[in-house]
Amino acid sequence: MPISKAQIKYLQSLKLKKYRLRYNKFIVEGDKMVREAMRDIPERIVSIYARADWDGLSQVPHSLQEKCYHVNSTELERISLQKEPNQVLAELELGLKTPDEAAVAKGLSLYLDRTQDPGNLGTIIRIADWFGIAAIFLSPDTVEPYNPKVVQSTMGSFWRVPMESISIESLQQRYPTLSLVGSSLSGKPLDQWEAKSGSLLIIGNESKGMSAEMTAACSELLLIPGDNNSLAESLNAAVSTGILCSYWSISAGRRE
Repeated sequence: MPISKAQIKYLQSLKLKKYRLRYNKFIVEGDKMVREAMRDIPERIVSIYARADWDGLSQVPHSLQEKCYHVNSTELERISLQKEPNQVLAELELGLKTPDEAAVAKGLSLYLDRTQDPGNLGTIIRIADWFGIAAIFLSPDTVEPYNPKVVQSTMGSFWRVPMESISIESLQQRYPTLSLVGSSLSGKPLDQWEAKSGSLLIIGNESKGMSAEMTAACSELLLIPGDNNSLAESLNAAVSTGILCSYWSISAGRRE
């Protein structure tokens, strides 16, 4: 099925947050992302736009075949949100996997406090998927999860990790027993952390760290030790998250 000029204009509009929210749609791109969407969440796929040489065409489910449009390289470049388009993209309905209350109560969740870099958020989502993190909670002023750079950098983890945008106050009201843990240069060494069930790891803003209010709310502050001669001022937010999640995962294994 060919693509119309009106469709091209509409898909181009989804580059902007206001149109993603207006139409309740977003874009995923590339062979891996589209294949995983067809496998994991086919009910949320609105349409697929693929070049004739995409070898995934034969694997498009019967229910989606009427929603599959054939595009040439020029058309794909026009509707793609990437600088170097792949062979295929898909339009999906907005929707995040809902956090499971029981999993949050007994596992490790993340709270992203004013994270601004889309690449960091996307990488953190992949980290959460790898370590089986219960949920990621986003402060209201954290970058939008449907930002194209966020979605693409998750490499398919996007719809597997439960996420929700919520204030820390509302989150604490819902889960009053959560133990808040933050990262700080004044914290205790990471190897002294006795990771508890029902922990909420606070990830601060890339340049400003955690707010004073968030720091005060933490029951524990942790330091990731570095080399004594290192001149680096800090670690990247996603790198810190990976180290902390890894340690929690090891610690949780010891408890079992």
